[in-house]
Amino acid sequence: MSARVVIIWWAAAALLVAAAVATTLAGPRAATSLPVGDVAFPDLRAAPETVGEIRIDSGGDEGGTLTLVALAEGGWTLAERDGYPVAAQPVRRLVAVLADMHLLEAKTARPDRFARLAVEPVDAEGARSQAVRLTAADGGTLADLVVGDRVGRLGGFSEDGTYIRRVDDARAWLASGRLEVSTTVTDWLVRDIVDLPADRVVSVRVEPAGDTPYAIGRPDAESDFALTPPPGEGETVEPGAVQRLAGVLAGLTLEDVASVDEAAPGTPQGTIEVVTADGLTVTGTLVERDTAPWLSLSAVAAADAADETVAEAATLTDRWQGWEFRLPAFVASRLTAPREDLTVAVEPTDPTP
Repeated sequence: MSARVVIIWWAAAALLVAAAVATTLAGPRAATSLPVGDVAFPDLRAAPETVGEIRIDSGGDEGGTLTLVALAEGGWTLAERDGYPVAAQPVRRLVAVLADMHLLEAKTARPDRFARLAVEPVDAEGARSQAVRLTAADGGTLADLVVGDRVGRLGGFSEDGTYIRRVDDARAWLASGRLEVSTTVTDWLVRDIVDLPADRVVSVRVEPAGDTPYAIGRPDAESDFALTPPPGEGETVEPGAVQRLAGVLAGLTLEDVASVDEAAPGTPQGTIEVVTADGLTVTGTLVERDTAPWLSLSAVAAADAADETVAEAATLTDRWQGWEFRLPAFVASRLTAPREDLTVAVEPTDPTP
C-alpha cells in the first residue's frame, strides 16, 4: 500500500471519528434545549392572587364541568350550583401547587401515547384526564393544562410529581407537585350546614308526614328530656334514641345543594323544630325529590334572646336562605322518625312470688 493511500485512509477514519463525536455531543445539547427545571406557569407564579376563575373539565362516564368563580369581596362560588359558596382550602391548594410547579422531565410528544400518562384530550373515549384552566379577573390566561396521573418519588426525584400537558406545548411533562383535581361537587362546596349539639337543646318537635306529631322537652339544658305524648302502658322511653334526636342537628353536612328557585317540587316528608336554651329556634322542612331527601331550614331568635343568639340566627338565615340541602338518607330518616323509634317495650313483671 502506497504512502498516499495510507494517508487518505487515515484522513477518512479521522473524519468518521469526528462526525461520531459531534453526533454524541449534539445529543446532550438537544436535550438541554428543553426547559427542564423551568417554572411551568410563569404568569400564575408571578400573580397567584389575581386568579378570578378556575374551570375544570373531565371526560368519562361522569364527565362534566365545574366552574369556580372568585368574588370581588373575597371567597369563591360554584357556578354549576347557582353560586353556592366554595370551601377556601381546596382552592388555595390547587392554586398553590400550580403556581409552584416546575418541569422535571420531558415526556412524549406523540398524541397516540398521551393516554399512557392520562394526558389525552378530555373528550377522548375513555379519557382519565382533567382539563384545568385558570384565568385572571381581566380574562387573561394564567394556566391552561391537561392533568394526568400522579406519581410518587420515583426516578431519583425528591418529591411527588404529576404528568401534565400544557395547551401551548405539544409535549407532555412530569412536573413537580402532586396535583389532585377533584371532579366531585361536594369536594369543593362548603359542606357544613348547622351544628347544634344536644347539650344546647331544650326541645325538639317532630311532625312526620302522615303520622302523629310528638316532642321531647326539658326545662333547662341540665335536665333530662321527657317525651310528649308520654309512653303508654307497656312501653318506656329509650334514652339513647332521645339523645340522638336532641343532637340531630349536630354537625349536619350536605351531600349536594340546590337553589330553591331552580328546584322542582318534592314530596313532603315532615318538619322538625329545634329550640335551644339560649332562645334559638331552627325549623326544618324535609321533602323527597328523585328518591333523595332535601332539607330547607330557617332560624329565628326569641324576643328576649341575647345579642349573640340574635347574631347567630342572622348568620344562619343568611347561609340557608334560598337553598335546599341534600342529606344522606340515614341522616334524613332521623329528622322525621316516627314516635315509636323513641320507645321500647317493657317486659311485664311476673306477680307470682
